[in-house]
Amino acid sequence: MISCLLATTISFDPINYEENLSMKFEEPMDKCDTQQQENVNLVNLGLKVVRDYFISSNNLKSINLENNQIIEIAPYAFNAIPNLSCLNIRRNNLTDIFYNFLPSFRHSSLEKLNLANTTFQSDLDYSVNMDPLISDKEIEQGVTKDAIPNLTHLDISDNNLVEIPKYLGISFPRLTHLYMSDNKLNSIFFNRLPATLEYIYIERNRGNLELTTFPNNISALFLSHNRLYWSIKPTNLYPNLKVLSIRNCNDIITIIQFLEKGKLVDLDISQNDLVYIEAELFKNAKSLEPIDEDAFSNLKMLEKLDLAENNLIKLPESWMYNLEQLNYLNLKSNLFSNLDSMSIYVRSNLSHLYLQQNKFASIKIESLMILPTNVEVYLSSIKIRRNRFNVFDDC
Repeated sequence: MISCLLATTISFDPINYEENLSMKFEEPMDKCDTQQQENVNLVNLGLKVVRDYFISSNNLKSINLENNQIIEIAPYAFNAIPNLSCLNIRRNNLTDIFYNFLPSFRHSSLEKLNLANTTFQSDLDYSVNMDPLISDKEIEQGVTKDAIPNLTHLDISDNNLVEIPKYLGISFPRLTHLYMSDNKLNSIFFNRLPATLEYIYIERNRGNLELTTFPNNISALFLSHNRLYWSIKPTNLYPNLKVLSIRNCNDIITIIQFLEKGKLVDLDISQNDLVYIEAELFKNAKSLEPIDEDAFSNLKMLEKLDLAENNLIKLPESWMYNLEQLNYLNLKSNLFSNLDSMSIYVRSNLSHLYLQQNKFASIKIESLMILPTNVEVYLSSIKIRRNRFNVFDDC
């Protein structure tokens, strides 16, 4: 820490302090191992079969079966647990999970179901419609309707999936959070997504994604590490979008131009080789915080901005004047050579500033003096030039 700089704190050990801004945007899927409610933890026990009524309890709320060797779950395995709200079957070997267990599963109180990395992984694409226990005709006739009526969170990530189950839209009428990352999903099946969805996670999908095929009322999209495309360039896309993560995607400037940005609060556009951001890009983003002089001028509700791993050299003088709620700013791994080139507004409410892996040779104390009073600055190991200030004197 360098004293006599009001409340400014300098950290040369960012590994211990750095916050991953993109993770702050997310709501991690529940593993059903919380100690705040009645739970059974059966992790890593080598279980292979879960039989009918294998547990009976009126008080039990969570069951964690993660990381076993389960190949079969009986149809009535969880019927004697009427108040079960969270079930985690993550990391098992249920090859029929999507065309046997899930379409026939019924539970009235279940709210969170974690099926990530549940199917046996192979080089073959896994289609959810291979010999389904319930036929397409039965699905269309509503046999699976409201099968799990109170489910809000479903994780089907990392299952080698090519398509989305046909029953998804009718089996879970209250689904708000869907985790689908690390699959091979084809956008032509996105019309099966329920309109109730608010959060969609589909990062690192091993197939191109049609940007316009998600439910239009979506609140949060996590699309990082994808190849995105559009058949028709839309305007005012996703008017209720509050959170957008498009880290390491293609043509993000065009993507942002498509969006209706009036409610955008959290934005991650890191790892995109950005050099310049046009003033008009965020013109209508009234909730996001401001890179060009007027680029972020209407983003007054923005709290976190991640511009890491781009090619930024300089930011305009007044770019963050209207970012009244901005607390976290990540500028690490860019090409800034000094603090002055970042134009950090001294009267802002910025509390965390990440500057590691830039082109600093040294930092003048005068530059630190113009930072906001309570900001904590995270740096790599560099020299602080004292000039006429005595850096280590007591205040």
